[in-house]
Amino acid sequence: MADAVAAVLTAFRRTSLPLAGIPDTVPIRVCENGWPTGPGRGEQRQAAVLDTVVRTVAALAGELNIDGYSLFALRDADSHAEGLFPHFGLLHDDYTPKQAFRTYRDLIEELHVGDRPSGCGDWASSDCGGRVLENGRFGRSGGVGVAG
Repeated sequence: MADAVAAVLTAFRRTSLPLAGIPDTVPIRVCENGWPTGPGRGEQRQAAVLDTVVRTVAALAGELNIDGYSLFALRDADSHAEGLFPHFGLLHDDYTPKQAFRTYRDLIEELHVGDRPSGCGDWASSDCGGRVLENGRFGRSGGVGVAG
């Protein structure tokens, strides 16, 4: 998984963006990223994928000028629905946490830069400033987006 994430981000920076005339000085923001739970996709796997993806993005942040990361969804749209699309959240639709919620909270604690926005407490959510990366650490900034 880490190799695939690194390959996609590297190709985007070194091939796709130059073809579009976008220089290396314009930061990349990985947007709407996630791994749904559901049939054959347990909560442990969601947490493991999230950990791998965030750590890989953080490790490449300086080299590829990545300054942003955001999740597709904090909460499942419908935890009892069939299919994968309604299950991207780190929380069930009743707001009980999945294992990936704890993983993301721990990653933010480990990788964050600066102070948390007021009112965020221990919550690791897009409602708390949409954590992004600065030199492999979570912080705030802007750039071009990469939906994942």
